[in-house]
Amino acid sequence: MGTICECGSGGMNLGQANCDAVLKSFNKMLFKDRTNADGSVAGIDFASGNAPFDQSFWNDYLQATPMKDRYILGDSVDDFEFTQNEREALETANAVEYKVRDGHIDVMYHVFGTKGASLTLYNKYKALECLSLGVNVIDDDGQVAGPMDGDVMRVIPINSMQVRYGAQMNSGEIAHIIVQFRIPHTFDWGSVKLFQAGVDDINPLELMPIVDVTGTLSVSAGTSIDVTVRQNATQLGGLPLVGLAIANFAVEVNGASETITAINETADGDYTLTTTTTLSTSDVVTVNLVADGFEMPELEETV
Repeated sequence: MGTICECGSGGMNLGQANCDAVLKSFNKMLFKDRTNADGSVAGIDFASGNAPFDQSFWNDYLQATPMKDRYILGDSVDDFEFTQNEREALETANAVEYKVRDGHIDVMYHVFGTKGASLTLYNKYKALECLSLGVNVIDDDGQVAGPMDGDVMRVIPINSMQVRYGAQMNSGEIAHIIVQFRIPHTFDWGSVKLFQAGVDDINPLELMPIVDVTGTLSVSAGTSIDVTVRQNATQLGGLPLVGLAIANFAVEVNGASETITAINETADGDYTLTTTTTLSTSDVVTVNLVADGFEMPELEETV
């Protein structure tokens, strides 16, 4: 029968190499269900063959489908606290102390949003409480932290997730979200490694959370498609998504990719797309939004 021994007899050398990476204060959180939809263990593959680790690389994780496969990016970590709790120990009558287990780590931080955290944002964070989560951390230097399995960075397991809302008050308190979770005592914090972006990679600090977008589609016979695009928001009507270009729309007609020859933003968030094909009765048109940081459910309409 095997045994588990926590302490080796030789200890370790305590020297630190020049430029040895140091984990800085947490800046962003990458929340992830610990397993993917197919049952595999979650992980970000930093194998050299996947370089450069650019926006396209990260989109495969931040906009993965189904949602169970997705890394959910939380931005603007503020008032961050990282509390290493004392170990649990038993002291005998002879004043000898025996360690029962290491202490867990409590993490707490605030999210203030751009001008205060909205109720929409609170509801999105609150939904995280229902998941069996892990987390990867992006620190103030843009380093991504997590335990490594070969070239694959796994998540740091967390539990006891709690999300609360702090309302705006006349005393100067800005509306914010309070996020708390616990890193269990069984996790070996010393197993954490740091990924550092190279010159051809995007700095992970530049990654932005995905904003949900709603849209409406209107089609008729001819060469025009009318699309309205709004960002989901608490206020009625949402916020128009302005300044989109042809490359931001993927259009199919009857399942075949369609080339858009022109785009006209007739009003904020309202676009008319000109198609190469002349649409006729019974043609099925689908439109997808292609924009870093934004996601819209596929729109479909029949002429």
